[in-house]
Amino acid sequence: MRANFQSKATDGITGGSPILDRIINAISDAFARLGDIVTNNKIIPVTFPGAGVDVSVAHGLQSAVTSFDVVDLDAAAIVFRSPTSNPQPRLTIVLRASAACHAKVRFE
Repeated sequence: MRANFQSKATDGITGGSPILDRIINAISDAFARLGDIVTNNKIIPVTFPGAGVDVSVAHGLQSAVTSFDVVDLDAAAIVFRSPTSNPQPRLTIVLRASAACHAKVRFE
């Protein structure tokens, strides 16, 4: 859930001023940008065709994955990082599952 930092003009209200409006807007902008960094809402759907099959996933982080969370899974399976070498860790991660399944994965 994202916080709503929409501001209203304080100029003309008791205690308000254009300077206060600028400060409130600057803080609002900073929180909006921070929310995109802190909350990774980019969830990637991944299909695993079978047990032990490597699946290369473009994670979109532009840096190597430090961790990932499976946020949805349609079968009794375990998703894990493959021991297979990954030539492009800043762009992709190689995952495996213990059974055929569809998963939704969030990367950090």
